[in-house]
Amino acid sequence: MKFWIDENIPRPLSNALRQAGHECFMAPPKTDDPVILQLALESRAVIVTYDHDFERYVLKERRTCAGVILILVDAPNRWEELTARILHLVRTRERILTTSFIILSSGQTEITSLKKR
Repeated sequence: MKFWIDENIPRPLSNALRQAGHECFMAPPKTDDPVILQLALESRAVIVTYDHDFERYVLKERRTCAGVILILVDAPNRWEELTARILHLVRTRERILTTSFIILSSGQTEITSLKKR
């Protein structure tokens, strides 16, 4: 599976995805969000980000994408737990990642299908 890692995501997460056999593209610093949306779509990569703007672009403006994982947990002491949750999500839901907008918060995972828009 392919992932487009936004610049705001710490490296240990992308390293864990790579170690699990996934391909990760890193967004260069200061890359505009619409450019990331387009590049991720062209490469069929799921965007992993902290940036709430993607929620607006994808869910409200209905821009096309190959899936988004929006992370709402930003406590540095929770990255190990968060990484494990994302790896579990990828293992158990890989089939739907490229057609979903996923919000991952401290206590829950919210999955919105992008198929019927």
